[in-house]
Amino acid sequence: MGKLKEVLVGDSSRCAFPRWSPDWGRYHGFEEMLRGLEGVSLQQAMPERAKGVAEQTEGLVRVLEDRGVTVHRPRPLTDAEIAATPAGLFNQYARDPQIVIGKHIIETNLRMMFRCKEHLGYEQLFRTRLTEDLGTARAHARHDSDFAGRDGGGVPQ
Repeated sequence: MGKLKEVLVGDSSRCAFPRWSPDWGRYHGFEEMLRGLEGVSLQQAMPERAKGVAEQTEGLVRVLEDRGVTVHRPRPLTDAEIAATPAGLFNQYARDPQIVIGKHIIETNLRMMFRCKEHLGYEQLFRTRLTEDLGTARAHARHDSDFAGRDGGGVPQ
């Protein structure tokens, strides 16, 4: 069994709430939680929760680094990127927007359209990796056209 050498760990510091979309019906209570929070940061809306998430994430990073694991974090997205339609960002969960298996990078297509921009935080890392190691492969499970014809909540118009 191999030893973990590198890992992606998300970052909640720039998280901002999206607008509710009816196709998220399976997320019980989410509509009520999001009401009135579109574009509001997690830190502003729920400061204690934001603090707890950040503390847990940074604790995980320390544990991994103490064990010699290289930790890659997403670059902070700009205000314009976060506000781009559909508004919102939750790049805490690094596994959701991409799956890395060995030298294979698979970019996923997330159900919640506002989360599709999370790939941007890792774009430079993946480009560098692809340039440095020609044995690295990258697959996209999304298309830029996925954003076309969608309103801010991810529902086809």
